[in-house]
Amino acid sequence: MLLLFCAVSVIEAQKTEKVVSMANKILVAPQESPDGKTLAFTQEGYNGIFLMNGNREIKELTTDNASGFGFRWLNDNTGIVARSARFIDIRRENSVVIYSLKGENTLQLSEFSGKMTVMPSVSTGGEICFVENGTLKSYDPVAKNSALSAPKGMAAFIENDKISVVSAGSAKRVIEPVKGQRCINATLSPDGSRIAFEILGGNLYLINSDGSGLIDLGRGYRASWSPDSRYISFMLSEDDGHFITGSELYIVKADGSGKKMITNSTDKIEMNPSFSSDGKSIYFDNATDGAIYKMEVEAYK
Repeated sequence: MLLLFCAVSVIEAQKTEKVVSMANKILVAPQESPDGKTLAFTQEGYNGIFLMNGNREIKELTTDNASGFGFRWLNDNTGIVARSARFIDIRRENSVVIYSLKGENTLQLSEFSGKMTVMPSVSTGGEICFVENGTLKSYDPVAKNSALSAPKGMAAFIENDKISVVSAGSAKRVIEPVKGQRCINATLSPDGSRIAFEILGGNLYLINSDGSGLIDLGRGYRASWSPDSRYISFMLSEDDGHFITGSELYIVKADGSGKKMITNSTDKIEMNPSFSSDGKSIYFDNATDGAIYKMEVEAYK
């Protein structure tokens, strides 16, 4: 059953603060660690990852090409998993890498390959899930071992333009929610019950991880789940065919109800929202000044 929720509430903005900016850099894609002690982010072009601690001290975790696109925190806060890239002439090859938070003992989980197209994910059980040469693999960062199998927890990722859902003890489920359309930017809720995703050139959707209960949220991009799996945040951007000309942020409940615009500014282009580890705030990047901001959102729930 396909449902569309169009009603949108607009609420007066709550406290917003600039948390980090860097000279001559446009910062994007902020993600707070599960323990709330470290903020990770990248820069325009997604090359490299930066870390900022509670004292607002910044260090560069890695300079690897493309490592800033779609990176994920490990559940135990010890590092970040990402897909890095290298270029041989014009050919691009990718590899799955764990970057230790201490900046040492970087672990390459896969060989560089031009076929490494699936983004790595972190399962609800904390294992890293990735596909190498068509084979599903998982890595347990605590036990520090790999397996040619699904993770113990649940994971979801885009594979061949569809959504693959995997977990130990069950066969891989391939979901094609809108037949003939390409799925992108899938993200699994922390409790494993629902998936937010986009259709390329289309709308933002929610669906149960068993493939039922499809909900069309209308236009929206780059969804992020709250830690309690009750809400998603997303952006709605506008462009002129060349540049982003505007963007606002929204939150909506996991059942598709209660969609609310949480920004309505004239001096910012708010993009790439992500919830803080306690769920009380949202981080976002501002395309106007290239800085990262944090906004309280408890009043919107």
